[in-house]
Formats: sequence, structure tokens, C-alpha cells
Amino acid sequence: MSYYSLRTDKEIVTEINENSLLRYYANMYSECGQDGILNYIFNKLNISTGTFVEFGSWDGTHLSNCRSLVMKGWNGFCIECEPTRYEDLKKNSPKTVTPVNAMIGAPSFNIKGTRVSDILREHDKNPKDVTFLSIDIDGSDLEVFEDLDFTPPVILLEGGFNYNPYISEKIDLDYAAADNQHPLGAVNKIVHEKGYELLCFFQDSYLVRKDLSKPFEAQIAMSHFEIYRDAWNFGSEELRSYLRKRRREDQFLIDFETKHLGTFSEDPTAITK
Repeated sequence: MSYYSLRTDKEIVTEINENSLLRYYANMYSECGQDGILNYIFNKLNISTGTFVEFGSWDGTHLSNCRSLVMKGWNGFCIECEPTRYEDLKKNSPKTVTPVNAMIGAPSFNIKGTRVSDILREHDKNPKDVTFLSIDIDGSDLEVFEDLDFTPPVILLEGGFNYNPYISEKIDLDYAAADNQHPLGAVNKIVHEKGYELLCFFQDSYLVRKDLSKPFEAQIAMSHFEIYRDAWNFGSEELRSYLRKRRREDQFLIDFETKHLGTFSEDPTAITK
């Protein structure tokens, strides 16, 4: 069961900002509404086709953030490190998609794996030609983003739902890498430093490069706390219950938030600075 797909029409339009891109939530292949939200972003940027890079790609179709782009004529790279999934990925990849069996890392942070740009160059692709990058490795996603040496117009970056969004400090790297990732406040701070704007959040952060951000002034005007609160309210009660349970049973997280906020609540939106 996916906690992210338990939606009703009423939940989609209530208790979220009128400018929230969550209103464009829709899935064709994706899990958390990425297909619909990304479609809106690319339309606003007048981008109808381009080159994508996605990892981990699984089999290229299952919960893919890029398969719908493939169906629209995009070309790109699907990177998957798990051997069995990679074999399925090869079978599912049309000529416009290059399947790659590799583990993405962040050498600047001593995270095992290969830098994204190095993989692209190995396949005779200039990283500067990438239009969209989807980062989903269930752990050191933010470090991979920080380690990028190219700047795609649009990036999808996983992580941030587990923590109070007011916390702007990164969590311990070993803990983050174990499928915990970092607080949205830390993500927001770092993406700004790297030249991106946060437009929307729902398990993934939707980022657009600052020089292309003018069509999204209404979304940029929202604070990252407002963006997180919309995601919390937009999510199903099953999702909120899951996150509350995960938070109250994680002593490491409780200690981390108590240190930075002075207290803890299982509701990540309950405590504000």
C-alpha cells in the first residue's frame, strides 16, 4: 500500500494554499503526484522536451518520475544500481533511454558511488545539456545534490517529510543515509545557496533554477514552512498517522529536534520558532 496515493477529490482542494502546486497532483507512472506537478512546471517554463536523468530508476516504469516524459518524446538516462532491477530496466528502455548500472555517490562527502556528471561524461553526454534531474536514493539525496557540478533547470529532490520543517540544520550523515534524509528547512537553505528556488513539496522538493523562476513568483513567495504545512494537510490521514508513528518511535529524531527546538511533538507542524 502506498500512503502517498490515498487521495480524494475533497482532500486535494482543501486546507492548502491557493497557489500550491499540489493542486496539479497526478500520477501516470509516479507515486506522489510527480507526473502532474512536473507537467505544470515544464509547461510554465515552455519546455516540451529535453534530456532527463533519473536515479534510482528501478525498472524504468515502476513509480518512475520520468516515464511519462519518455512517453512525450524526451530522451534520457535511467540509472539503477540493483542488478535484477537493472536487467528489467534494460528490457523496458526504448532507444531514447540509456539504462546505466551504477551507484550514485557524493565523493565530496565521502559517500560511496560515482558522481552523476562522471557517469554522463562516460556516455558522451555533456551534463550541461540535462534539462531535468530526479534524485531518489533513499538516503544521501541532499549530499548528491550538493555535490553536483552542473545546474539543470529543474530538479526533483527526495526527502524532508520526517522532520519539523523549521529545523535548518542537517542531521547526522550516517543517520540521514539510512533512509531518513534531512529536514526540509535544511534542504531549503542549501538549495538557495546552490541557486535554486523551492516551489513545492510532497515527499520530494520541486526545485527550479533561480534564473528561470519568474513564472513561479506566487510559489516562491510562500515560506518553506507554509509549503511543508500544505504537504502535511494535503496528505491523507493514513500518511499523517504513519509519520506521527515513525517520529514518536525514533529516539534519535526526538533527541535531534529537542536539541534544536527545545521540545518535541509527534506532529511536525505543531512547534514553530
